[in-house]
Amino acid sequence: MHKYFQRCCGAFILGAMQMAAAQAQISDATLRELSACDASFFRSLHQDGAALADSVPLATRGDTSWIKVPNRYQAKAGSILFATPLRAGGLTLLGYTDEVSDLGSLGHYYSWAFLVAGKVDEVYRQLQPLLHDARRMRADDGAYVRSEVRLPGGPWQAFASASGVAAGRDKVERVFLIEPHGELDGVVRVGCSLQGGVDATLLREARPDIDASEYPAAPNATGAFDNAPLPPQVLAASQAALAAAPVWQPRFKTLHFSQESTTPGKPEERSVVDQEWRVRDGLVGVNEHYSTFTMQRLQIAGQFQLRAAEKGDVSNSYLATSNLSLSLPANLLPGTRFQANLTTINVPAKPGERPEHLSTLCEVQDTLQASTISASLQGEATRFVCTWQKNAYVVESALLHDLGVAVQLRTVSKEYGESHYRYLNVQVTK
Repeated sequence: MHKYFQRCCGAFILGAMQMAAAQAQISDATLRELSACDASFFRSLHQDGAALADSVPLATRGDTSWIKVPNRYQAKAGSILFATPLRAGGLTLLGYTDEVSDLGSLGHYYSWAFLVAGKVDEVYRQLQPLLHDARRMRADDGAYVRSEVRLPGGPWQAFASASGVAAGRDKVERVFLIEPHGELDGVVRVGCSLQGGVDATLLREARPDIDASEYPAAPNATGAFDNAPLPPQVLAASQAALAAAPVWQPRFKTLHFSQESTTPGKPEERSVVDQEWRVRDGLVGVNEHYSTFTMQRLQIAGQFQLRAAEKGDVSNSYLATSNLSLSLPANLLPGTRFQANLTTINVPAKPGERPEHLSTLCEVQDTLQASTISASLQGEATRFVCTWQKNAYVVESALLHDLGVAVQLRTVSKEYGESHYRYLNVQVTK
């Protein structure tokens, strides 16, 4: 609920509170329409356009206007500070926020609000005569809240939402709230949020400032991760790479194990992930079972990812490799180098999302007995190290000759440090 509001603009807002007294005036009606949390706010703002011309960056379409922020999809770019504070309803408006987040299986989150000088109780008392459906405002953990819920195909209904609990995708919650900024004394957020299964129909009703090109994509059909074909170029590149280097072709039906992760020097940082690998048309399908969710992946030789998704996500979205260039070495002599270049994007793509280009360079190190990785593994294994160019992420793996698949031995990243991996309870079906 209101706990999901993001924080911003600290030093700049303090500066605004010290500005000269000259302030532009907007209508009290605009504040009242904001409290309705629907399109009427943007139509009322349009009527105030002339008064705001020198203070607020406005955009207009038809009979609606909205306050522009640098980027509503980036946490630190979804707010602006007014060049000159505004006055409305006896209050001083310092700035505006417009923020959008994709919370995955928890739904989408849209918020828009004025940043107001004052204390929460003072601002609430001043605004109360102007508020839409003021009788339903309630105190909630230092804030004042009015909330509604809408189930698929139904109307808005009064609903006392639980603070700090995301709506999920099977309903939509609409919240008007007056809350402390959280980082700055004397600054209050006054505004709205839509959260949960927000779709194009609702945005057309409530947010005419958002272009249709930015609406959330319709969910994929059930089973899209498994049933949607790979892009032709990706499938062809995968098949060609495996055909040129048969040692990388999987030679098993199923592989089950527990992967233990440890951090050197920190014995308390230990975790175990149960995994199930199945061969599918020469590729490896992976299920990783964490304590609260399961990830599913489709990989080449257990090493290069073609798809990934959280299993059970009601949107059925997944991260896809849309373009691939891959060389796998048939010769596993130490010093042999090979490379992978991937382009990835979510399916369906998120609003404003651009494809991400990833590149890794790998080098063969040496050959060891697979039993040193897990006592139940047979034959030899070839160790190799890959370094991802974008973030210097290092992955040390071993190709198991008997199975034609690679498992990770060690990873090193700037963000998470170093991790080592052991394999327990290995079970193979050939």
